[in-house]
Amino acid sequence: MGEFNDGLARNLFDTKYGFIDQSGKQAIPPKFDLTHGFSEGLAAVRIGKEWGYIDTTGKLVIQLRDISQAHPFHNGLAEVVTRDGRWGYIDKTGKQVWKPTLQRLQ
Repeated sequence: MGEFNDGLARNLFDTKYGFIDQSGKQAIPPKFDLTHGFSEGLAAVRIGKEWGYIDTTGKLVIQLRDISQAHPFHNGLAEVVTRDGRWGYIDKTGKQVWKPTLQRLQ
C-alpha cells in the first residue's frame, strides 16, 4: 500500500493496482499494471506499456502514451521519459511544455 495523497492511496489487489480511501474502502478499481500516488489531484497509471494520468474519481484525464516513465506532478508539471531515454515535461492537460531531450532539468 502506498501513502495517502489527495485522500487516496495506491494498493495492489492481486496483480493489479487500484486506490483505496482512508477508511480502507476501494475507491478506484484495480485495473492498472503500475501506478504512482496522487500529486496535485492526478496519478500516473500504466496499462501495458502506456502511461497516462487519472483524477481522484478514476477518470483518465491525460490519455495513455507509449512512454517508458511518467512521474508525479510538481508545480503543475510532470516529468516523462521516452522509450529512447529522452526527458521532457507535460502540463496538467497533457501538453508538452518541454520537448524530450537527453538532458534532464536538475
